[in-house]
Amino acid sequence: MPIAPLIVAYYTPGHYEAEAARFKASLDQFALPYELNCLPCRGNWMANSHLRAEYLLEMRQKHPRGPLLSLDVDCVIHSDPRPHLTGIGTDIAVHYFRDIEPLPGTLLIGTTDHARQLLYNWREINNQRPERSDRSNFAEAVKRFEGLKIKKLPPEICYIFDRSREIYPGVEPIIEHLQASRGLKNLPIPGGVK
Repeated sequence: MPIAPLIVAYYTPGHYEAEAARFKASLDQFALPYELNCLPCRGNWMANSHLRAEYLLEMRQKHPRGPLLSLDVDCVIHSDPRPHLTGIGTDIAVHYFRDIEPLPGTLLIGTTDHARQLLYNWREINNQRPERSDRSNFAEAVKRFEGLKIKKLPPEICYIFDRSREIYPGVEPIIEHLQASRGLKNLPIPGGVK
């Protein structure tokens, strides 16, 4: 019997507490299984975003049996995503925005060795390229990995609140990303550096 994914997400203190509370409420509304963690701030938004690959490696070790669904904490769940994500037998599943760029804001991670290796590779690229966005580093890690089995998720699973509406008219979001980072990433983090 297919195992439904465990939702995993993190945030850092300073600006994302309201987003985390809204996210948690949307998960609880559908009784979705999740682990939501508050991680120590690394000083600025970019460094905090680069925590993701490391965090996912820890979650993969802590929860080795079933798939993980990594979500950005500034998203909202509008309906139960499990029917669309349970039983996907692949290394990863991700939405390709405009069929070009993989968006790790919604990322299903399988239990395979290839899935784990991708997370290691992503973490290494983040360490090598700290000036570049986590999303760009993820795309590079995917592109470099020959033999990685990828399932493309539909736009309703990784729906960007404004851009997806323009590109995918008529699609009803299941997981909607509100892109809080657009307004928060340049604000000073209490106790951090800009």
